[in-house]
Amino acid sequence: MTFLNAALLFGAAALSIPIIIHLLNRSRFRVVQWGAMHLLAPVVRTNRKRIQIEQIILLMIRALIPLLLAILMAVPVLTHMNVFVDFIIVPVLVLLCIGAASLAASAAWRWGLGAVAAVGLAYIVASCFGWTLVDDKPISTLARDAKTSMAVVLDNSYSMEAGSADSNALHDAKQAGDQVIARLPRGSEVAVRLAAGGVVSSAHSATVNLSGAAGDVTKLEGGYGSSRMADTLDEASAALASMKHAAKRELIVVSDFQKIDWAGDNAAALARVAETIEQIKPTPSVTLFRVGQPVKNNVAVLSVDVSRRIVGVGQQVTLRGNLQNFGDTSYPDQRVHLHVNGVLEDTKEVSLPAGQDAQVLFQYEFVKPGSHVLNVSVETDALKADNKFTLVVPVWDKLPVLLVDGDPRSEPLQSETSYLQIALRPFGLAKEKLTDLIETKTVPVSAFDAASLTGRRVVVLANVAKLTAAQVEMLKTYVSEGNAAMVFLGNQVDAGWYNAAMHESGKGLLPTRLSDVVGAGATWDDASAILEQRYNDPALELFNDPRNGSLADGKVRTWYKLDESDASAPGVSVTARLDTGDALLVEKKIGRGRVLLCATTCDDLWTTLPVKPVYVPLMQRLVTHLAAGSDPPRNLSVGEPIVAFVPRSAVGRRAAVLTPAGERHEVEVRKRGLRGVVQWDDTDRPGVYTIEAPKSEPIHFAVMSERDESDLTLLSDDELEETARTLGASVVESWEAYRTLDSERRHGRSIRWEVFAVVLALLFGELFFQQWFSRRRA
Repeated sequence: MTFLNAALLFGAAALSIPIIIHLLNRSRFRVVQWGAMHLLAPVVRTNRKRIQIEQIILLMIRALIPLLLAILMAVPVLTHMNVFVDFIIVPVLVLLCIGAASLAASAAWRWGLGAVAAVGLAYIVASCFGWTLVDDKPISTLARDAKTSMAVVLDNSYSMEAGSADSNALHDAKQAGDQVIARLPRGSEVAVRLAAGGVVSSAHSATVNLSGAAGDVTKLEGGYGSSRMADTLDEASAALASMKHAAKRELIVVSDFQKIDWAGDNAAALARVAETIEQIKPTPSVTLFRVGQPVKNNVAVLSVDVSRRIVGVGQQVTLRGNLQNFGDTSYPDQRVHLHVNGVLEDTKEVSLPAGQDAQVLFQYEFVKPGSHVLNVSVETDALKADNKFTLVVPVWDKLPVLLVDGDPRSEPLQSETSYLQIALRPFGLAKEKLTDLIETKTVPVSAFDAASLTGRRVVVLANVAKLTAAQVEMLKTYVSEGNAAMVFLGNQVDAGWYNAAMHESGKGLLPTRLSDVVGAGATWDDASAILEQRYNDPALELFNDPRNGSLADGKVRTWYKLDESDASAPGVSVTARLDTGDALLVEKKIGRGRVLLCATTCDDLWTTLPVKPVYVPLMQRLVTHLAAGSDPPRNLSVGEPIVAFVPRSAVGRRAAVLTPAGERHEVEVRKRGLRGVVQWDDTDRPGVYTIEAPKSEPIHFAVMSERDESDLTLLSDDELEETARTLGASVVESWEAYRTLDSERRHGRSIRWEVFAVVLALLFGELFFQQWFSRRRA
């Protein structure tokens, strides 16, 4: 507790006046000898103790009245709740218990009330030594103009944009942040953290430029992704702990308090944040500032799926838009639009019941190669940010593949790669319609060099006996840069060399070691088949639909048994097995590239697969799957870095990065292996990023946020209070409420009216007890 007019506390010395009067009255008597006094002795002994208690009660009341009057004139301000309870409420209750005990007619009541009063007195004594049952959380011990260290966490996630531009939670949050910062006393410092990304440049680090920080907060724009509230609170706590005004620290969280950000798994993270805040000494005041109004209805485009991993010119693709209605209003004729490169190409209608999801399909054929931007969108509702989902589709003119033939021959279908060339270039006979996409070039092992690899996305080793050391190093570099290799075994393979030079005890290109040959000399009647199962690998998931053929149609008579002791290593996975349980296809990730090992041949020497219809889509799927990973991804999540490969001739020159906010940045093209690389890490804002590099066509990237915040359900009042208890925070929902709370924290809450009420009660109590005791003595 503190006092605004502490000098008037000297008036508390007036409490000595009733005590002095009492002592003087006790000394002003004379002894009168009276012979019948012995007859009154029993009455005196009976009433002496009661009269003493009555006098003590009156004395205490008469002493408290001038004391409290002095406190009242000094304008008392409550700063600690336990002070108010321990030294005002409890003493008054003790006095009442003592008074009631003296008036009680029953001995049981007198003993009971006396025991309560004794406990109260013991509690007051213990409170003087720091022991209390009341939370010792300070209301404030500072003057109004005390310098403050403040961290403001402002929720700028896309759910805050629900509503109109000047009437949504983000607009209210910016106003609240401006008012909170502007209220700080001169010389205070403030740091601002944004929960969904972005930076308030003037206040990312602690600053005393309060007007600049407040102005930048009001200029904040939307367009960011989902909230990372727990991580942001950790950052704000760390910033707060490092600020210099340790006597007064405050953490303000301005948000709509959407349930997805604060409940469930995030609740456990917030509990850890609370522990971090408690470790800051002195413990900062925490305020949860709720802004905005509930929005019930929202329709979101959750994602868009493309039917092909690699899209070629002239190929028709199926686009599937996944929609979700998070509201309680049904939309029987929801219009969904497809835009390609900013041009409206198609519109569909779909029924979207309340609280349900739906899908819509579009068919589209690309006529030009390059980078294409697709948007699937719905009609605008209260939250525009999730009404559109953007996808970048690289369209290839050709997919160049190099085939290294380990057993070249001039006779038809006798060369090791004869069937593979037909499968990859079937002239329109394939179900996958990749006729004009894959372009193959076949070379013998002796011609396998760096020139033959130039521009090739995938290299296939078909029954190659062995490579030179230089060829192995060249292949390692090629794969690690993001390209792919596929290795087919056969009767020419030197297993010992492969294990030593290509596997290298798990450090080389091969995912597994080669063991013995199985089935050598066996008949086709004893042959095995590929195990039919539910394929999870993207390369084979096409065959989960029986209409696309069955891999079990082909027989495998002979194969290498692969040592699967490395199959559990990071980046290694078994894609397909034979019905004997032996691994047939094993994949390994190396750097940004991949290697796929097949335990049998790609011709008809060891297997009948090449003469089966399923062989064509199988080979095409394997090659396109490997090629799809040769380039960095074009569709990313918020926060993931953008990486683009450009011609090596551009190394050392400048490339431009265009952001969704319309900003243009320049970065240097760096060398990585045989390629030039452009990298951009600042992807906090969702949207389309474009890289323009020398000697290269523009490359687009779509950065999208998760759609978890599209469910606009907010924390209930009880849930918000529970969150506040976890963080040791106070909850306000308006500027006026925050201003009142801040005023109480800065110079406490005046309790002069409460003290005045106690003085009046004591005055009336003194009159009451005086009359009561007099009547009893009469």
